[in-house]
Amino acid sequence: MDHPATFVTHFAQLVRLVESRADVAEQKTALRGCLVASKRGAIALSVRDGALLVGGMSVSPDSGTALLAARIGPLGIDSLVFETGAAPSDVLAAARWLVDSATPDAGR
Repeated sequence: MDHPATFVTHFAQLVRLVESRADVAEQKTALRGCLVASKRGAIALSVRDGALLVGGMSVSPDSGTALLAARIGPLGIDSLVFETGAAPSDVLAAARWLVDSATPDAGR
């Protein structure tokens, strides 16, 4: 599996775990997977016509990619980019931001 696909799998899991307020150990495991994949190159996530794209290429639809598409699409952002060797705090902050952005009363 190439690094963008690996990253998407782990990042989707991280977003799901953050949303469900899962055990911190589980979140750390998903975060580590993201970090290992990001060491191999930058990853850009975007949504077009409801489909999740990684680097402009469509990702196979599954529950994780559907979750990410549902979170990213309505925000109206062009892409969510993770640089090569992304910092753990940045990846976790992005996951939290996606979850908080989907919560109607976030920040209140």
